[in-house]
Amino acid sequence: MGRARRILAPLALLLLPAACAQMDEAGARAILERWFWLGEARYFKSTRTCTAALYELRSGEVKSALAPEARVGAALAALERGGVLALTHPEGTPDEAFVEVMNRSRPAGVALQETAFSARACMDEATEGAFYRMFSAPGALLVFDREAGLVAVMEPQARQVLLVAGTAG
Repeated sequence: MGRARRILAPLALLLLPAACAQMDEAGARAILERWFWLGEARYFKSTRTCTAALYELRSGEVKSALAPEARVGAALAALERGGVLALTHPEGTPDEAFVEVMNRSRPAGVALQETAFSARACMDEATEGAFYRMFSAPGALLVFDREAGLVAVMEPQARQVLLVAGTAG
């Protein structure tokens, strides 16, 4: 028993950081840098069940690796093809886009909802306020990366992007 404990104890220490947080700040930044021109991190918190990260943007433009769609059907097709939904409503809000996704594809809508809203546990008051403001901002971009298990909301006018990832359990 003593020999097994000596072998397993170092392995447990290696696994401990992974059990404490979903992702680190560098990982969140790397994901978002595929799509956006990131500036300073304004907030970051990650636990075993959630992550919330708020970044300033150097530009309100989207990189070519992300192809936002204005129609829900096209965005859902992109989700099925490549695992990423990027939906913009030039006059609408991400909240309205979410409702349309839920109406067109209940599984995608429920997954998006669980990912986004269960991350509130990782938000401080200011970040939660930014979350609701960005979800209600006309022209903001809603991104759902199914494989990475995250939602991002980018508000071009405010030049900010919020990454959230959460699980119900």
